[in-house]
Formats: sequence, C-alpha cells, structure tokens
Amino acid sequence: MLTIILGILKIIGIIILFFIALLILLLSLVLFVPIRYFVKAEYNQQVVGEFNIHWLLSIISIKGNYKESFYYIVRVFGLKIVDSRKEKKVVSKNKKTKQHKKTNFENSLNKEREDEVMQDLQPEIASQHLEESKVEDSSSDKPKNFFLAKVWRKIKETIWNIRFKFKAICVRMKKFKEQIRYYLDILEDDNTKEALQLSKNQLLRILKHIKPQKLKIYIEYGDESVEQTARVMALWGMMYPIFLEHIIVIPFFEESKIYVKAYVKGRITLFVFVLVMIRIYFNKNIRVLLEQLKREV
Repeated sequence: MLTIILGILKIIGIIILFFIALLILLLSLVLFVPIRYFVKAEYNQQVVGEFNIHWLLSIISIKGNYKESFYYIVRVFGLKIVDSRKEKKVVSKNKKTKQHKKTNFENSLNKEREDEVMQDLQPEIASQHLEESKVEDSSSDKPKNFFLAKVWRKIKETIWNIRFKFKAICVRMKKFKEQIRYYLDILEDDNTKEALQLSKNQLLRILKHIKPQKLKIYIEYGDESVEQTARVMALWGMMYPIFLEHIIVIPFFEESKIYVKAYVKGRITLFVFVLVMIRIYFNKNIRVLLEQLKREV
C-alpha cells in the first residue's frame, strides 16, 4: 500500500517538475530570444517600403508593405491570423451601409422635429410680440434716474470684478512661486541627482540596445543651383565623421534630383527591458522622487 502511494506521489512530482521546466523554458525563450526586424525604404518621387518583424525562427512574424497604401500580415506558425487588406474592405462596406442608414434616419427625424417645433412656438411667438409692444409703450415713461442708477451699478460691478481678478492672479503667482521653490529643492537634493543619473544610464542602455546593427542609407541629391548643392554637401561634410560609412551622399550639380534608399536591420531582446524596469522600480531614490513629485505643494 505504501509503495503504491509513493509511486503516485512520484508520478505527481515528475508531472509538476515537467510543467515547471516547461514554464521556465517558455519564459527563457520570451526573455532571451531576440525579436529581429529589418526595414527597406526607397524614395524616388514617391515613397516605397517594406518591413519584416519575426521571432523564434519566424514562429510569429509580421510583414508589411507600403506603396500608395499601407498593409500588413500577421502569421503564427505560418498561418495567416491578420490581414489588413481584408479588414479594410469589410470596414469600408460597413461604414457605407451605416452612413446611408444614418443619413436617412436623420433626415426623417429633422422633418418631424421641425414640424413639432413650429407648432410649439406659434403661441410663444405671438406672446413675445405682445410683450415687445408693451415694453416699447412703457419704455417712454421710465425716468432718467433709472438709467443713471443702472450705469453706476455697472461701473461698481466692473471695479469689483477687476479687484477680484487681481487678487486671484496674486494668489496664483504666490502659489506658482512656492511650487517652483519646492521643485528646485527636490532637484538640488543628492538623492534626486542619483535617481536622475540612474535613469539616464538605463535610458542610454536601452537606446544602445535598440540601435540598428546595420544601417545603410544611399542618397543622390542635386539642385539646379550649384550654390545650393554646395551648401548641402558642406553641411553633410560636418556630419560625416558621425555617420561614417552608414550614409553615402552623391552630389549632382546643375540637375534637380532627390533619390534615397535605406536599409535598417536590428534586434531587440526583452530581457534588457525587464532588467531596466527592475532596476528602476526597486531603486529607493527613484521611488522617493516619484512620491515627492506626486505630493501637492
């Protein structure tokens, strides 16, 4: 009996270990297998381009193209999951039918509302004409003192409004000054400087990681004005040490021409982003800084 129980527990333990190992394997694949991408683009009076993003031997892939219109296709294990061209056709048909129904419904409603409003307003319009005639008759009997009192009341109201607005502006300026002083004190704190330095380093690490491994840009530029072409080439000469062999510019003098061809290829690993998020989230100085920024002054 005991051997049977131990055998059952052994099988359960093996199954649990198998699922744990499978979970670790899947997590490792997601974190450490990079997402690869490449982009090709060309400009010659119009933009043409294509891109491809795939992960783990193209188990998941996204391909797209642009030529007068943009479309993309998502595949999983080679099976087409999303096709934007089909979705656009369905959406356009639905929009046309909905718009047609909506216009017909709105036109019928507007006609009914106009009839109802005109019926309801007829007695009001008649009463309004009577009141206007009464006001015109009585306005000639009002004394001049009423007009002077009304003008004096308006002057007092405007003076009071000006004083109130001036006091409100002073209070806001004082509060704004206190806020500036509060945030300056935060920035001058040593813990804040350490938090900002850490954030800067982690941001630079992400930018370095997502930087393309291959970048090739070929440009042919020309202008009918030789001076304009010379200015552009002089500007490019100042930037050449930064880009070196990644960008090639060919000048054409006395000929108006712009042709660009680009190729970008790189990869992104999720583990780098997770590591950066962990370092930022568990940093004490950053958490204190966020609490100080949320606090109302």
